[in-house]
Amino acid sequence: VDVEDIALAVVRVAEGPEKWSGKKVMIGSKETFTDVEVGKLWSEALGKKITVAPNNAENLERLEKHISSAMRPEWGRDVRMMYELFEKLKFGMSEEEYKTQTELLGKEASSYEDFVKKTAAEWNKEAGSAS
Repeated sequence: VDVEDIALAVVRVAEGPEKWSGKKVMIGSKETFTDVEVGKLWSEALGKKITVAPNNAENLERLEKHISSAMRPEWGRDVRMMYELFEKLKFGMSEEEYKTQTELLGKEASSYEDFVKKTAAEWNKEAGSAS
Protein backbone atom coordinates (compact mmCIF):
# COMPACT_ATOMS: atom_id res chain seq x y z
CA VAL A 1 0.00 0.00 0.00
CA ASP A 2 1.41 3.35 -1.00
CA VAL A 3 1.30 5.83 1.89
CA GLU A 4 0.28 8.53 -0.59
CA ASP A 5 -2.90 6.56 -1.34
CA ILE A 6 -3.61 6.26 2.40
CA ALA A 7 -3.09 10.00 2.85
CA LEU A 8 -5.34 10.77 -0.12
CA ALA A 9 -8.05 8.50 1.30
CA VAL A 10 -7.90 10.30 4.66
CA VAL A 11 -8.21 13.69 2.95
CA ARG A 12 -11.14 12.52 0.81
CA VAL A 13 -12.98 11.10 3.83
CA ALA A 14 -12.40 14.35 5.75
CA GLU A 15 -13.78 16.32 2.81
CA GLY A 16 -16.91 14.16 2.54
CA PRO A 17 -17.56 12.39 5.83
CA GLU A 18 -21.28 12.03 5.15
CA LYS A 19 -20.55 9.79 2.16
CA TRP A 20 -17.83 7.64 3.73
CA SER A 21 -18.74 7.48 7.43
CA GLY A 22 -19.09 3.89 8.61
CA LYS A 23 -17.93 2.39 5.31
CA LYS A 24 -15.05 -0.06 4.97
CA VAL A 25 -12.79 0.77 2.05
CA MET A 26 -9.86 -1.44 1.09
CA ILE A 27 -6.76 0.50 0.05
CA GLY A 28 -4.09 -1.16 -2.02
CA SER A 29 -3.19 -2.88 -5.22
CA LYS A 30 -5.76 -5.02 -6.96
CA GLU A 31 -3.14 -7.62 -7.78
CA THR A 32 -1.89 -10.23 -5.33
CA PHE A 33 1.65 -11.57 -5.34
CA THR A 34 3.36 -14.72 -4.13
CA ASP A 35 6.36 -14.52 -1.82
CA VAL A 36 8.62 -15.40 -4.74
CA GLU A 37 7.10 -12.64 -6.91
CA VAL A 38 7.57 -10.10 -4.12
CA GLY A 39 11.20 -11.15 -3.72
CA LYS A 40 11.77 -10.78 -7.46
CA LEU A 41 10.21 -7.29 -7.54
CA TRP A 42 12.40 -6.11 -4.64
CA SER A 43 15.51 -7.77 -6.13
CA GLU A 44 15.03 -5.97 -9.43
CA ALA A 45 14.25 -2.63 -7.78
CA LEU A 46 17.14 -2.73 -5.31
CA GLY A 47 19.62 -4.24 -7.74
CA LYS A 48 20.54 -7.08 -5.40
CA LYS A 49 19.31 -10.59 -4.75
CA ILE A 50 16.50 -10.76 -2.21
CA THR A 51 15.72 -14.23 -0.92
CA VAL A 52 12.30 -14.51 0.63
CA ALA A 53 12.01 -16.65 3.74
CA PRO A 54 9.07 -19.04 3.62
CA ASN A 55 6.08 -17.91 5.66
CA ASN A 56 6.12 -20.80 8.13
CA ALA A 57 5.93 -21.19 11.91
CA GLU A 58 9.71 -21.34 12.38
CA ASN A 59 10.41 -18.16 10.40
CA LEU A 60 7.49 -16.30 11.95
CA GLU A 61 8.81 -17.18 15.42
CA ARG A 62 12.24 -15.84 14.41
CA LEU A 63 10.66 -12.67 13.01
CA GLU A 64 8.66 -12.11 16.19
CA LYS A 65 11.75 -12.54 18.39
CA HIS A 66 13.83 -10.20 16.22
CA ILE A 67 11.23 -7.41 16.16
CA SER A 68 10.47 -7.88 19.87
CA SER A 69 14.14 -7.44 20.79
CA ALA A 70 14.88 -4.67 18.26
CA MET A 71 11.75 -2.65 18.97
CA ARG A 72 9.02 -3.63 21.40
CA PRO A 73 7.69 -7.08 22.39
CA GLU A 74 4.10 -6.25 21.47
CA TRP A 75 5.20 -5.11 18.02
CA GLY A 76 6.87 -8.44 17.39
CA ARG A 77 3.65 -10.29 18.20
CA ASP A 78 1.56 -7.87 16.10
CA VAL A 79 3.81 -8.27 13.05
CA ARG A 80 3.76 -12.06 13.40
CA MET A 81 -0.03 -12.08 13.58
CA MET A 82 -0.22 -9.77 10.56
CA TYR A 83 1.94 -12.11 8.47
CA GLU A 84 -0.04 -15.13 9.61
CA LEU A 85 -3.19 -13.36 8.46
CA PHE A 86 -1.58 -12.40 5.13
CA GLU A 87 -0.81 -16.06 4.50
CA LYS A 88 -4.32 -17.15 5.43
CA LEU A 89 -6.38 -14.48 3.63
CA LYS A 90 -4.05 -13.53 0.72
CA PHE A 91 -5.61 -10.04 0.87
CA GLY A 92 -7.02 -9.87 -2.60
CA MET A 93 -9.67 -7.31 -3.42
CA SER A 94 -12.99 -7.89 -5.18
CA GLU A 95 -13.98 -5.85 -8.22
CA GLU A 96 -16.57 -4.03 -6.09
CA GLU A 97 -13.98 -3.20 -3.41
CA TYR A 98 -11.60 -1.92 -6.07
CA LYS A 99 -14.35 0.20 -7.63
CA THR A 100 -15.15 1.72 -4.20
CA GLN A 101 -11.46 2.43 -3.58
CA THR A 102 -11.12 4.14 -6.97
CA GLU A 103 -14.21 6.24 -6.23
CA LEU A 104 -12.79 7.31 -2.86
CA LEU A 105 -9.33 8.12 -4.21
CA GLY A 106 -10.61 9.71 -7.41
CA LYS A 107 -7.94 7.71 -9.27
CA GLU A 108 -6.52 4.23 -9.66
CA ALA A 109 -4.49 3.20 -6.63
CA SER A 110 -0.74 3.01 -7.03
CA SER A 111 0.39 -0.42 -8.16
CA TYR A 112 2.52 -2.51 -5.86
CA GLU A 113 5.18 -2.60 -8.55
CA ASP A 114 5.32 1.21 -8.64
CA PHE A 115 5.40 1.36 -4.83
CA VAL A 116 8.36 -1.04 -4.77
CA LYS A 117 10.27 0.92 -7.44
CA LYS A 118 9.66 4.25 -5.72
CA THR A 119 10.56 2.94 -2.26
CA ALA A 120 13.70 1.19 -3.50
CA ALA A 121 14.81 4.35 -5.31
CA GLU A 122 14.40 6.33 -2.06
CA TRP A 123 16.32 3.71 -0.06
CA ASN A 124 19.10 3.57 -2.66
CA LYS A 125 19.34 7.37 -2.62
CA GLU A 126 19.53 7.44 1.19
CA ALA A 127 22.16 4.68 1.19
CA GLY A 128 24.20 6.64 -1.37
CA SER A 129 24.08 9.85 0.63
CA ALA A 130 25.06 8.03 3.84
CA SER A 131 28.30 6.80 2.28
